[in-house]
Amino acid sequence: MTNHQQETRQEFASTVSVAEADIDLAVACLQIAVEEYGALDTDAYIARLDSLASRARDHMSKTDEPFEVIHGINTVLFDEEGFGGNRQDYYDHRNSYLCDVMDRRLGNPILLCILYNELAGRIAGQFRPIGLPGHFVLQPESDDDSLFVDPFDRGGLLTKSECERLVTRITGREKKLKTYFNPLGKKSILARVLNNLKLMYLKEQNTEKALAAAERIEMVAPNAWENIGDIARLQTDMGNYSEAMESLTRYLQLAPLGRDTSSAQAALEAIKEGIPPPSGIGD
Repeated sequence: MTNHQQETRQEFASTVSVAEADIDLAVACLQIAVEEYGALDTDAYIARLDSLASRARDHMSKTDEPFEVIHGINTVLFDEEGFGGNRQDYYDHRNSYLCDVMDRRLGNPILLCILYNELAGRIAGQFRPIGLPGHFVLQPESDDDSLFVDPFDRGGLLTKSECERLVTRITGREKKLKTYFNPLGKKSILARVLNNLKLMYLKEQNTEKALAAAERIEMVAPNAWENIGDIARLQTDMGNYSEAMESLTRYLQLAPLGRDTSSAQAALEAIKEGIPPPSGIGD
């Protein structure tokens, strides 16, 4: 790990080590991008969020009623600034970096929700972040708890049944979403952002960047056993056997009963014996 990566990780660790309610999600997302791009003027991006929120407030009546907040944000983000969901290149990793989303005005569902919610929080109070399978929406604080905002679709409103149909269309599977309508905490949101990056870099066979994302997931979700398995596999692929041995041990401790861990066990035994471990840990 380079000095730059170490410094950035320490800053990220400091940001996420406070009480979850006190985590500055925008700063944490920008710090994720710093490791990728090097120095960023984080203060300038935060100032831009403040400016966008101020402009959105100008489009509202004097009330802070949630649907006035939605109107104000939608007017600024989508009508004036031209933000939108990147449907043409959905898996572009830039869709997962907040600085790129703000600069390019394109993003994936979760980053657009983060951006949208940062503005809402500056105006009246953040909405509830809802992590659906394959999608992400926000739930306004209102008497009607059956409506959701979809920033990926220009801030359109969805009912629960429309959310279910949307997820069916995205995933190709019908799914009852009752438990998915519980709001996510900030650490879970960060883990999901980083998991998207990890999967993109795995698809690109960029082992080093995939491992960097997985290691930061561990910082916000230390007991996520599947991610620990990914870390062990990536460390093994890179020949970092001493680190892989520790990760394999943790994976075996955390994997649920009934999980086939034979490949991980075989890899751990091979490393202990000083021979190249088999591939496919956790598959």
